[in-house]
Amino acid sequence: MDNLLLYNKLAALPDSLKNEVSHFIDFLSSKRKKKTNRNKPKFGSCKGAFKMKSGFDDTWKILSNTCNDSAKPLTHLLR
Repeated sequence: MDNLLLYNKLAALPDSLKNEVSHFIDFLSSKRKKKTNRNKPKFGSCKGAFKMKSGFDDTWKILSNTCNDSAKPLTHLLR
């Protein structure tokens, strides 16, 4: 949107609505800052939060043993 058009619309508003527009602009600015200032979690911060069932990898081992020849180059990823 063109700044001049936005200014003309704002200038046409009564003072009470200009105050609301000002608050809304502040809200939008703070909302944008919150999104950009998020902290990234540290590697390993969820360690111990998940438990795998015993035998979890067995399915992958079975699948890697029964793959056809076209999929054999990918079997090293399943180990």
